[in-house]
This record gives sequence, structure tokens and C-alpha cells, in this order.
Amino acid sequence: MIETTGLANPGPVAQIFFMDNTVADAFLLDAIITLVDAKHANAQLDQHEVVQRQVGFVDRLFITKSDLISADELEALKHRLLHINPRATIKEIFDLRGFNLNSKLELDPDFLAEDDHDHKYGHDQGHHHAHHDDKIKSFVYRSAKPFDPNRLEDFLGGILQIYGERLLRYKGVLYSI
Repeated sequence: MIETTGLANPGPVAQIFFMDNTVADAFLLDAIITLVDAKHANAQLDQHEVVQRQVGFVDRLFITKSDLISADELEALKHRLLHINPRATIKEIFDLRGFNLNSKLELDPDFLAEDDHDHKYGHDQGHHHAHHDDKIKSFVYRSAKPFDPNRLEDFLGGILQIYGERLLRYKGVLYSI
């Protein structure tokens, strides 16, 4: 999964999967998805052409925050989205009923134990002090100088060789020469 910024054109990202043989041989572009904030979508579509491009380019649209608008407003938004991209599938991300307490309890029998939960998740109740040893890390590199695309490609290739399957996601905004 590659996550772009909220106002990114997905076209150039998708092109990489077909124009770069290394990427094309190693990865499959399965689908391009966009989250649509139901509460603010119409204003964003009106104000930002890139938002219209996102909606027009994607395979799946997931509407969030649909509980914050009326049923009529939601239907009008869906109609507008389908007018922009009639081949996109639209789903709402609300009331998924995906959380299963029994499954959680099978994985973590102490999930509902207040003291254990507070300690595990770092909630301070006046006497608990959480100590974290997160296995998920992030790395940020900032530079005012432009990146050399060849050196960046070599660097990212090295990262993929070393960490490959352990990488959850990576993204960036680059200033290149």
C-alpha cells in the first residue's frame, strides 16, 4: 500500500508501476482508492482541481463521516462522485460492524481488565506509568537541498533489500533536481 498526501494526484504514482521495470516486476497495482470526507467533499471538489482528479482517477471511493450529513446530502454527494467517475465503486466507511469482542478476547484475554488496559495502552490513572518499546519505528529526513534521483533510487533500493517485508509503508515529498 502506498499512501499519498491528501491532495496528491495519483496518476504519477500509478505510472511508476508501469514505467519502472524494477517496480513493475516486483509489485502489482491492485487498485487506487480515495477517502472522501462527506462533510467537506463538496467544498473540496469545488475549490481544488486535484481533488476532482483524484475522484476521476480512482477505482474505489470510500466515503467517511457520512453520519455528519443528511441522507439527501449523502445521495447528492454519491451522485456527484459517480458523475465524475462512473466506473468507481463507492462504499461508506461507517457502521462496518467489524469489531468482534470475542476475537479480541481470544487474542488478549485481559483486554477488558481495566488495570491491564490502562498500563498496556499508556493511560495515566494517577499511578500507572507506561513504558513503551514500540517495534514500529519511523524515519524522517529533511533537507533544503534537492535530491539526486539516482542516489535516492540507490538508497531506497538498499532500504528495500535490508528491510523489505518489514516495511509497512513509506511516503515522502521530494525536491529533486
